[in-house]
Amino acid sequence: MSNEEVWGHLKLAFDESFMVTSACFIEWNGLIGGQGYVVQGVYEIPVSGGETVKLVKVRNPFKQIGDTSLLDSSHGDWTGKFSSGDSQSWDFDLKQKAGYQFLKDGEFFMSLDDFKQGFKYFTITYMHQGWKQSFIEKRSSVNRRLYKFNFTIV
Repeated sequence: MSNEEVWGHLKLAFDESFMVTSACFIEWNGLIGGQGYVVQGVYEIPVSGGETVKLVKVRNPFKQIGDTSLLDSSHGDWTGKFSSGDSQSWDFDLKQKAGYQFLKDGEFFMSLDDFKQGFKYFTITYMHQGWKQSFIEKRSSVNRRLYKFNFTIV
């Protein structure tokens, strides 16, 4: 799936208030293999030179567990480009536009490219009041009326 396709699916999901989760299967730059993460938003931010930066905001829902064996590790937080420890990718203006200062414990930003590399799957789920089934699974078609979309990032 191309960057444009992934971005389009994520953007549509958030425009429609769908829930997005992602699956990580590799240990990479602080991400924990075999763990699920919650995608909280997408941000296309204009930067100098007329270019834009596409960021994906992700949350590690297990950050609060407090596993003491992981104290010297990232505990599942992203440590790559656009992480809280990356001073080269962020400038004051970009942080302001992204809302970086409002990040909570376990939340982080990633570039779209890094999101594709770190998370091989993401699921978009539409939940509504009065639902009786949490999802209907469709794998090969994308339609706004479907309840759940599974995507494999290739």
